[in-house]
Amino acid sequence: MLAVFVLMMDLVLPIGQMKAAASNKTIEITVDGKRLWPDVPPAIKDGRVMVPFRVIFEALGTKFYWDNKKKTITSTKNDTSFELSINSKHAYVNGSRMTMDVAPMIKDGRTLVPLRFVGEAYDSYVDWDGKNRKVTITADGSKPVDPPPVKTYSLYFNDKRVDTSTPPIIKNNRVHVAMESLLEQMDGEVLWHDHGSRMAIYVDDVELIIYSGEKYALINGQYIYTTENPIIHNGKYYIPLSFLKETFGGTSTYNSATKTVYIKINKAKFESDFLKVETVNIVRPQNIPAATLTGQRRLMVSDNPEMLDPRTVPYAEATLWQDTVDTDKQSMDHRVYGWHVNKLNKKINIGITIENLSSTNDLEIVNAKGIDRSTSNGWYHHDVGLPMAEAVLLNKLAPTGQSAVKANQTVTINQFAVEEEFLIGFLQDLTVKKAAGNGNLNYKIRVVVTQNGSELTSIKYDPLQVDSVNLHPRGVWESSQLQTVLPVYEAGTPEVAYSLSNGITDNLMSGETSLFGSGINVVRNPGHFGATYKVKIPIANLTGQPKTVRVRLGARGGRYSGAVKINNKVLLVPTLKPGTEAVNVIDYKVTGVQDELELEIMHGGGAALPLAVDLITLD
Repeated sequence: MLAVFVLMMDLVLPIGQMKAAASNKTIEITVDGKRLWPDVPPAIKDGRVMVPFRVIFEALGTKFYWDNKKKTITSTKNDTSFELSINSKHAYVNGSRMTMDVAPMIKDGRTLVPLRFVGEAYDSYVDWDGKNRKVTITADGSKPVDPPPVKTYSLYFNDKRVDTSTPPIIKNNRVHVAMESLLEQMDGEVLWHDHGSRMAIYVDDVELIIYSGEKYALINGQYIYTTENPIIHNGKYYIPLSFLKETFGGTSTYNSATKTVYIKINKAKFESDFLKVETVNIVRPQNIPAATLTGQRRLMVSDNPEMLDPRTVPYAEATLWQDTVDTDKQSMDHRVYGWHVNKLNKKINIGITIENLSSTNDLEIVNAKGIDRSTSNGWYHHDVGLPMAEAVLLNKLAPTGQSAVKANQTVTINQFAVEEEFLIGFLQDLTVKKAAGNGNLNYKIRVVVTQNGSELTSIKYDPLQVDSVNLHPRGVWESSQLQTVLPVYEAGTPEVAYSLSNGITDNLMSGETSLFGSGINVVRNPGHFGATYKVKIPIANLTGQPKTVRVRLGARGGRYSGAVKINNKVLLVPTLKPGTEAVNVIDYKVTGVQDELELEIMHGGGAALPLAVDLITLD
């Protein structure tokens, strides 16, 4: 039997297929349905497909040995063994000498062997499709059964019908959508490259890499794990709907009766430009000398427990955090900042409520405006933190309406439906005014959650205990804005950098300074989440010559993203790697003796703090 396949069944290409082989298209090889990705591409020699021996032997489950001195390969599996030698057409199968039409060879440092000989030596089925340059192998020797016909569906993306040459399909009882058909519909700067074994996708400042057949992806270099994997169909990447949600944060439904797939991806639409990331090592930053709280807008941060799961939220309804006010002032400005992840295995509702604790005074909610964003994946900086920071600095929070609050009444200021496994981030500004009565302003603002659909205004419990395992910020502070003045930088002197939100010299949002709650109920906010940070930079030029000073921002301690305003223009800071990447905010020409720049910065969330402000003279 072995002599028959060696002499008669080695891979021979008809003339028409030889022309196809002359093209530049890479030969595709699959074993038991899984595509192989050799580091050296297969080659055609004398009409035979040659492949690196290691990748095919590993796919067939053989034991093999390479003798570098003799330039021979020995391979065994079950009761069959054979030996091949470089540049020799003689093979020894179970000790018997046989002749091949083409000898193994070395190409680009890799040993290539005739594919059909290797495959059929172990009774595998080997098929060559010359037109499409595909080799199909089944290790047990059975001929592959043609898959059932693939059903195609219509596609709607963000409520708009998509006309595409790659419609959704049903495969393995799962709806799959062509990745390119989605990317073509997305807003923003979207680029992608299909590298065969992986697909790299770039959406604004985010890099997503997906892999055929693998249940994970990389988002800006960080792994996220998925329940299902992409497939390649007709040479295109298709992803199951669950993979879409886990990587892009989208939602999807499909109607089997109408053969229609509906997809929504709530990607941010930024108005501002992204700064260009540069690979640069800035000098080691020093802490800013000091900072102060400015402004009258009180800040309430609800970020603990961040993970809302059965351990941290053991009740059907609960108060996540609260702020109590009792003052003789006529009005009070507030900011409520929240950041929570729904791990409760069901859809939940989170809301911001206000309870009028006075029995004599009526209240009025005015100038209420806010923003909320959600996502279900590792794009939380891009999908949630950055849009919130941009909206604040642009002063483009959306109005959420006014409301009267009678004595002893509770009303809902805003509420958010949060899908299972989704992160919700929200920022709500409002002013509480006394509408009638002579007593103090006396009220309580709460962030509450319900798992059973109960009325949010009925939730008036004490806040949940702090999640001590994941110590995210929680507290109330007297202001939502910080300010610092850097030491004077003299143009022409060496580079210098300063750390913002370092938690030491600007430790203004600690447990001790929180206005409500103390001890284990409060967690400090060194990252100043929910707050803006004004940085004044005095620059002196004593050289007598015009000088250009570059102002850069760099990450310190972790990945960073945020937004910065300068000269009334808002710019977005893409995700920066700590210590190795920075963005150039401005090249400022100093013509006078002393000038001053002012930055206003808002962090985009996450643990990427502190932030470094770097100053260097260019000329």
